[in-house]
Amino acid sequence: MAEPLLVIDGMWKRLCRRHDRAVPHTLADISRQIFGRPPRLELRAGEFWALQDINLAIAPGQVVGVIGHNGAGKSTLINLVTGVILPTAGSIHIKTPRIAMIDANGGLNPFETGRENAATLLALYGLPTAGIPREIEAVEEFAGIGEFIDAPVSTYSLGMRLRLAFSIYTRLAPELFVIDEALGGGDQQFRNRFRRFLRDYVDAGGAILLCSHEMTLIQAFCHHSILLDQGRIIAEGDPTDVITVYQERIEENEKLDTKEIKKSTEIPSNEICQINSINLKTQNNLPVSSGGSLVIELEICVQQQIGCLACAIDIGNAELTSITTLVHGYPEGSLSLKPPMTIIRCNIDRLPLAPGKYDLRFALFQPSSATTIATLGWDSAAFPLKVIAEDINWTVIMRQKRNFVHIAAEWEMTSNQSELD
Repeated sequence: MAEPLLVIDGMWKRLCRRHDRAVPHTLADISRQIFGRPPRLELRAGEFWALQDINLAIAPGQVVGVIGHNGAGKSTLINLVTGVILPTAGSIHIKTPRIAMIDANGGLNPFETGRENAATLLALYGLPTAGIPREIEAVEEFAGIGEFIDAPVSTYSLGMRLRLAFSIYTRLAPELFVIDEALGGGDQQFRNRFRRFLRDYVDAGGAILLCSHEMTLIQAFCHHSILLDQGRIIAEGDPTDVITVYQERIEENEKLDTKEIKKSTEIPSNEICQINSINLKTQNNLPVSSGGSLVIELEICVQQQIGCLACAIDIGNAELTSITTLVHGYPEGSLSLKPPMTIIRCNIDRLPLAPGKYDLRFALFQPSSATTIATLGWDSAAFPLKVIAEDINWTVIMRQKRNFVHIAAEWEMTSNQSELD
């Protein structure tokens, strides 16, 4: 096997969360280096280990994928490999000067034109001045952005910036590519084109360190993968096996989060009624998605019959800012709860919410007396609602009314145990 182009040996990286301590800590570390003293490995005030005991090697013709949740240490690893920051302990050896970094911004100067960016980067990477005009022509042809090549990059869309950056780096012929969440940019035709280039590049002996949240890309493109969690490598090897471990950990964390939410939203049993549980139901038990159907089901324990009620479901964000409120039984107070249990269902045929994370809050109240009977999510942790994109070609239609999103819904109630069973 060929000698590795990148070798990371026992690397640790310490970072500081506190701005008032970061500079003193940095100066202390520099003074130790000046006097040839070994680094201190204990944590000081405000510090944490962003990476711990990382060992990794990438050989020519190899693609290594790095996966993990946000904050796991992926960006820190990228910054260390590209020389933006230095390790606290351990070592990084890059056996080639021909290394190129591509991130979501493409490493471009927004105030320069596309042509000027190409000329600057090609010169920085050591291409002969005489050959740069010819290389810029090749960049222009590969990028396919037409007259925008002479417009400032600040006027480009994200996809156009990535098309230009990819095209420039194809002319640099690096031995090691470091790619951070950048292969999803541009239209599908260009992505396919650049991925074919990278496959040919790897077949010719090029190496890639790829950080991505796109598991299908990691699985299809990488020869080896590592899973980072809290700065440590907790799994490595075949990409499919590592992805399986990652998905299992996600499922375990979601179960723990669900238990904590249920625990935090418990209501004292001495109330006349309480919202016992919330269930979100979708067709075929798929994740909640933009444009998909959703049933919000409230299970309410009732000690005695209560009438003249209304029910409200509020959808907002973490700052308790309402996006929309679904109300049933207002203002007439037409709902009646019967013991021992009543189930209220809110049926939404097509959810007009953009992909993202939302909070749900619930209330039962008597409109005539403005009396709240039961709540969930107002005085404690709100119930989470995560909405994903069902189809990238589906346009979310949001009809605004007084700064609220209008959601059409149908309501139904079931009040005796035999019907519930």
